[in-house]
Amino acid sequence: MLCSRFLRPPSQQKHGVFYNATERFFDRMLHVYEVTLAWVLQHRAPTVAVFVLTLVATIWMFIIIPKGFIPDQDTDQMIVVTEAAQGTSYFKMVEHQKEVAELLKAHFGLRMQKATQQLNNHSQLGKTRRDIARAKTVQAEQRKGSAK
Repeated sequence: MLCSRFLRPPSQQKHGVFYNATERFFDRMLHVYEVTLAWVLQHRAPTVAVFVLTLVATIWMFIIIPKGFIPDQDTDQMIVVTEAAQGTSYFKMVEHQKEVAELLKAHFGLRMQKATQQLNNHSQLGKTRRDIARAKTVQAEQRKGSAK
């Protein structure tokens, strides 16, 4: 009984411009579908032939196209760019790069342990992140100090 208050007969329904435009579009799509379905049902042999050719072409391309999504070998390298304040000595820069490399190596190892469910102490990951942030902060402060 309550539905009778909300539902109206199709002849009494009023729709907006957007509804009417999309309804015409969907009606045209339905008509195209009906026409193409009727053609396919009348021409079954060519339809099956196109299907078989598509299947054969897909299998052939699967065989000949290289599947290089995953590299064949791991080069075990990571490229990191470090910056320092102008005038930083070579030895200080080497020391800084070694520190950053060790932090990133430790962070990567912890992330791999976490990904494989082997990380026992999750606070280690946060500590390593803080150490990396500390190294970046020291680096930024050194650059600011040399710019003044």
